[in-house]
Amino acid sequence: MDSVTRRAFVRTAALGAATLGTGCASVPTLRVPSDQGLVHMSRGTVEPFSAAGKPFLVAPTGSTHPLIVVPNGGGGIRVFSSRCPHLGCQTAVSSARIVCPCHGSTFGLDGSVHRGPATAPLRENRVTETAGGYVIDLA
Repeated sequence: MDSVTRRAFVRTAALGAATLGTGCASVPTLRVPSDQGLVHMSRGTVEPFSAAGKPFLVAPTGSTHPLIVVPNGGGGIRVFSSRCPHLGCQTAVSSARIVCPCHGSTFGLDGSVHRGPATAPLRENRVTETAGGYVIDLA
C-alpha cells in the first residue's frame, strides 16, 4: 500500500470537509485508503500541520467516523477516534479543542476530558513511525 503524498493531500483536503458531511469542517479532512485495518501516511502529509501544530482529520475508506490526527510537536503524531466516549456522537474539531455537539463534552487535543458528561478520554489509535511516515492501526 502506498503512503498518502503531500500532493494527494492538498488535492483532496479542500473538498474533504464538504464531502465528508460529519460536522467537523473546522479543520481539513483527508480521505485516505485503508488496507487490512491500517492507514499509511507519508511524513509530507503531516509536515504542514506539524509546523503549525494544527490538528486535521483523516477519513479512512470503509470507516463511518474520521480520525483526529494531532501533531505532537516532535515530528510525530497522535491519533484519536472522533466518536465521543459518552454516547458515540460525532465530535467537532478546532485548532484548540474537540467538542461533542450532542451533550457538550469537551476534550483537549491530547484526548483528555475537559468537561463532561463524558468521563473517559477519546480512544487513541496506535501509531507506528516508519522511515517514510506513519502507519495508523484502525483497531
